[in-house]
Amino acid sequence: MNKKTWYFIIAIIIIALGAFFYLNSQKSGNGDNSNGEVFSLIEDKDNVLWNEDLNLDQAFIDQYTRNLEKARKNLEEAGEEITEGNKEAVQSYYNNIALFDSYLGNYQEAYDYYLKSLELYSDDRVVWLALGSLLMQMQAFESAEKAIDIGLEWNPYDDLGWTKKIGLYETWLGQNPESAQKIDGLYKEAIEKTNEDPLLVNNYADWLVRIGRKEEAIMIYEKLVEISPENEEAINRTINKLKE
Repeated sequence: MNKKTWYFIIAIIIIALGAFFYLNSQKSGNGDNSNGEVFSLIEDKDNVLWNEDLNLDQAFIDQYTRNLEKARKNLEEAGEEITEGNKEAVQSYYNNIALFDSYLGNYQEAYDYYLKSLELYSDDRVVWLALGSLLMQMQAFESAEKAIDIGLEWNPYDDLGWTKKIGLYETWLGQNPESAQKIDGLYKEAIEKTNEDPLLVNNYADWLVRIGRKEEAIMIYEKLVEISPENEEAINRTINKLKE
């Protein structure tokens, strides 16, 4: 067998292997994005909470179920074909289905529909943050951080994104000196990025109180008076109570 034949065989093998890996990457699995381009879980899918009994009152279950059925009906009426004319509406139906499924503890379906939504508009930071919140409920904390970080990439000055990331860290990392240091740093970064957003500054001061750093909290509350003078009276009451 001459060299040209060997080169030809090797080329065929390489092409075949490439096709094999490509096709396998397109296969969807439990909790995996079908095309692998928008988002994929970091955690093992078997270690993620896909459904949960939230022990809801029947009134809430009935209301969420009605809202979910309405969103599904709207999606069905929109038709199977997605066009520029109905794309935004279809995305809103996807988001509504995901939201009410998450309220009912149907995390698998909620996850799938958020991915469908992001396949239509991958730059929608609100959906990325909603996905991050869902992943927190699913106890997929690394993936939640990934989703929230993508949302913050689209708008690093968004107080909602930073609030969600801080909330994630508080839930995920627990209470210990190392996690407190990380959360402290995250608050400072968030406050800087958002140009001293009053809500984040207030939340930072509240957090400092919760972990027993009252003197630092008082300093932050005093800073908050400068940022939100309209709330000076209420903030000063908090400061005085801490000084007692």
